[in-house]
Amino acid sequence: ITLRARVTNVGAAGAPAGVTVTFYQGDPGPTRVRLGERRLTRSLLPGDREVVSLPFPLPVGMETASFVFFAVINDPETMPLAELHDCDTNNNVAGPIRAMCDLPP
Repeated sequence: ITLRARVTNVGAAGAPAGVTVTFYQGDPGPTRVRLGERRLTRSLLPGDREVVSLPFPLPVGMETASFVFFAVINDPETMPLAELHDCDTNNNVAGPIRAMCDLPP
């Protein structure tokens, strides 16, 4: 599975390159599992967007299981970028979404 997050700058100011997108498995909360992070490769002016991706290898024996994922932009728990002046952090989470692969045995 490849996890993708489309980051859109809906603010009034530009966002610098290097903003981190952290991917998690599970529902938002204390039991979530951090899968990894990706950084924006370019600055985003208002209205600009960039898609970041993270591979998620299916665990052996769980090819037909369902999984829950979410992504957090500039997550305060994973060294946020201080140069990002984010006026509304309430829109920095995407998901949770449920994914399921129905692979043949």
